[in-house]
Formats: sequence, structure tokens, C-alpha cells
Amino acid sequence: MKNNKGFTLIEFLIYATVLSITAGMLVGILTNTLRIRSREAGNTEVAQQLSFVTNTIQSLVNDASLIDSVYETGNEAGGCTAAVNYCTLKLRFSSNTLDPTWIIASSTGIYIKRDAESPLTSADLLTNSDVIVDRLKFTKYVFAGGHDSVKIEIALTYNTDKPQLVVSRTLISVYGRAMAVTFDETLQPGTGSTYDVGQSGTRWKDGWFSGNVSVAGTLGVGTTTAPVDTLQVVGDARVGTGTTGCLKDADGTTLTGTCSSDKRLKENIAPLGSILDKYALLNPVSFNWRYKEYPELNLGQEIQYGLVAQEVEKLFPELVTENENGFKQLRFNYLPIYNIQAIKEQQEQINFLKEKLSELTGEELDLNTLKSSARGDNSQKQTQALFGAGLFGGLLSASLILLLLKRK
Repeated sequence: MKNNKGFTLIEFLIYATVLSITAGMLVGILTNTLRIRSREAGNTEVAQQLSFVTNTIQSLVNDASLIDSVYETGNEAGGCTAAVNYCTLKLRFSSNTLDPTWIIASSTGIYIKRDAESPLTSADLLTNSDVIVDRLKFTKYVFAGGHDSVKIEIALTYNTDKPQLVVSRTLISVYGRAMAVTFDETLQPGTGSTYDVGQSGTRWKDGWFSGNVSVAGTLGVGTTTAPVDTLQVVGDARVGTGTTGCLKDADGTTLTGTCSSDKRLKENIAPLGSILDKYALLNPVSFNWRYKEYPELNLGQEIQYGLVAQEVEKLFPELVTENENGFKQLRFNYLPIYNIQAIKEQQEQINFLKEKLSELTGEELDLNTLKSSARGDNSQKQTQALFGAGLFGGLLSASLILLLLKRK
């Protein structure tokens, strides 16, 4: 029997039809994939350039000293009206290298220019040839009691000759001079006073004021963290140079500095009274702050030296106060005065003992005499001790020698 190994005409037509359909589907899928990827690439390019342009404009506006003017590009006398698609923004800066700065929009792109005389070049371009600038408009807003702001309306289109790949994006935003270096008007916060001047990581360099400065909250000097007290000074502090240049707390107690102490300015003058017995009970300690449990207080981590307020309060309650958080505080500024009183009492005791010794010995003794006498007694005792030790050593040596001779 003979086998037929070829395809019939019908089989061949079926196979060819299936192959053609499969190839067409693959080509369609590939074409759509490439179109989607090209469109996504165009969308990404437009988004990136739109973000770059707006971020650059925002940075320039924030850092500007003044939003000078907005006008139709090429026509400084004409306004940036609704019928205009390309406008120019003029900014002023305190730095001579930046002042003035123009942001210029045209059909060829968006430019940053700082030289009024030179023509626009590709080096001034913010955008590239991958996008077309359809529109860039500026609107200046002037706010009473606040800084000027500018509204930006920008539209970019992906630059392609294939209609199916065209991508357009539009952005409208408003930027203000929140970080202006110099101000052309009164600086006032908005409603609610929720705005800050600088931040912990971004601070102004120096501040000079010719008038008064009032702080309703806390004030920190020499610290990068928020102060926990009304006034917190890290480092040395100098207060005044005259006779009244002293620093006082809320109740008028002197803290530091050179202060007036004239008797003619004082009343109700009374002696402090005896404190030596209680003063001797004070317990100086070393310690570490529990800074991990109270991070909001900005306590130091190094070893500290001082007193415990609760212990001091039992002896001298007038030295202890309590802050708004319920933590006890010590008035260390009182301690030098207490030291003087304690020294006076000690000196009175020393003088009393000197008088008693004089009565017993019949001669006037002072501290130097007592010290010399004590040193003489100690020297005599040391001599006697050395003599006794030498005698004992000699006897012991002689006994050992006799014992050795006897054995021989």
C-alpha cells in the first residue's frame, strides 16, 4: 500500500490562514506595545520638564526680594492678559549677581536671563527640544500685610510628528516670597500666626533690629533645639557693663551680673540668721539626667554635680521653686549669700575656741601657733616611734645571733 506524505490543497490553505492570523495578531500587539511605550516616554518627558520648570520658578520666587512685574514677552509696556500665551516675570534680588532676573516664555522655550543687553541663547533655556511650550503666563498678586505672590499657568506638549503620540500637560500654581532675604513691606503672619521664620535645619544667618523684640514663648541662645525654659542660654552670658547691668528672675532676685546694691535703695533690711547646722546637712551629689525618659526636656547625657531639690526643700524651702510642669527647681543664685553666712558662723566658732584655749593656757594663741604646736607634737611622736622601732629591731637581731651561735 502506498503512503501519501504531502499536504492537500485544503490543508495548506488552512495552515496559511492560521499563520496569517497569528502573525497579524503578533504585529498588532507589538505595534500597540511600541505606541504605548512611546506615549509613556512622551508623558514622562513632559512631566519631568514641567516639574523642573515649576520647581525652578518657585525657588527663584521664594528667594527673591521683590516680584517686580509681569508683562507680555517682548512688550514690557503690555500686560500679561488672558489673550497672551507667553509672558515674562521680572524678579529683584539683594545679590548683585542675581539682580535682576527674568523668566521669559516664548514659542522656542522658557529662559532664565540676568543680562538685559545680551540676546537669548540656548544656554539660558530651561526646557529642551523634546517639548513645545504652549503657554506660560504669570499673574502678580499683592496682599496687604503680606508678601506678594505670583500665579503660574504653564502648558507643555510632547514634540512629535505622530498625532497618536501627542501628550499635553497643564499646571496652575501660586508661589509666594516666603523666604525673601530683604523685605519691601511689613512682614506679618497670616491668620492664626502659624508661620515660622526659619527652621532648625534652615536658619537665618544674622539678625539686626533697631527697635524692640518681644517673644511670647521661650527664647534659646546658643542651642539648636527648642528651649524648655523661658530663657535658655547654652554657654557663657554677659549682662551689662554698668552698675545696674544685672540679670534678675521674675521676683526680682539677682541671678548674675553687676547690680546696684546701695543702701539708699533698700528697705526691710534684716540679718539672715543662723544656718550653719542646716547647711552642714546639705548633701552634694553626682548624677546623670534621665534624658531617655524625658526627651522633650533636652537633658544632657554627661555626668552632673549638684544638689537634690527635695532634700534641700526640707532644710531651706525658700531655695526651692516649682515650674509649670511640676518639676522642682533650685535657686542656686542664693547659695553664695548662704556661703558667706556659713563662713561667718564658722569663724565665730573658731574665735570662741581660740578664746577658750587662751584662758586654759594663759597665753594668746592664734591659728598659726596651734598649727606649729601640732606639727611639733607630731614630730616628737614620730621620733619616739622610730626610736622604739630601732630598739626592738636591735634586740630581735641580737636574739637571732645568740640562737645561731648556740646551735653551732
